[in-house]
Amino acid sequence: MEQKKSGKLQSAVDIATNSAAENYDACRKFRLFVKDRTTNLHFLVDSGADCSVIPATSKNKQPSDFKLFAANGTEIPTYGIKMLKVDLGLRREFLFPFIIAKISKGILGADFLHKFNLLIDINKRRLIDGLTQLSIQGNIFSITNDLTVTPLNKRETFSNLLLKYPELTKPNILPTQVKNDVKHFIETKGQRIHSKTRQLDSKRLAIAQEEFKFMLDNEIVLPSSSQWASPLHLATKKDGTIRPCGDYRQLNAQTIPD
Repeated sequence: MEQKKSGKLQSAVDIATNSAAENYDACRKFRLFVKDRTTNLHFLVDSGADCSVIPATSKNKQPSDFKLFAANGTEIPTYGIKMLKVDLGLRREFLFPFIIAKISKGILGADFLHKFNLLIDINKRRLIDGLTQLSIQGNIFSITNDLTVTPLNKRETFSNLLLKYPELTKPNILPTQVKNDVKHFIETKGQRIHSKTRQLDSKRLAIAQEEFKFMLDNEIVLPSSSQWASPLHLATKKDGTIRPCGDYRQLNAQTIPD
């Protein structure tokens, strides 16, 4: 008799456990979506995605060597990187380099969330700015397939080893701080080279300001009070976008080879 009761009890526990597991799996399919006010692009907010990506368009389909993978191991083609200024309605704009990929929706991944200290609140359908404590309401949708992207193909036999060292497979978009005591000096001869400032049209000026703001925010460059100044040029890339670059020919002419 005791055995019979024990069996029924175990059966009830199994049913409850299986039901809880099914409910958990169902909940995992619900994701928070937010909208960029500038581009009207809807982003899936996914802390499980290693990278932040935007869908490719007909204008930016120059193939890239960098590869992304879906959760099931399917390879996702990529087409370079695009600097995007995202306005989510949190009273500050988020300038960030997104990977252009063959996907249906934009994704704000763990790199974006970590960089700007953003927190997901699925229960209240909102995204919280951990810096200002402001929040925005998003939408919760059930996704039919896993949109999570990663630079690592988890079906490979050595994937478990690479998972222990995530920095090896992450795209080198944002600089990492390297500690060293090396100092480099450029020895020059003659007078200091100082280029006069030139006026840019409003569109090109905005591009240059955005690029320098990104580099300053990420400590790629530092403000300078040097008496040297080289001309700024805006070069057109293969995908039609513009990037700032320096004309250092006069500086090179004054440089003593080491």
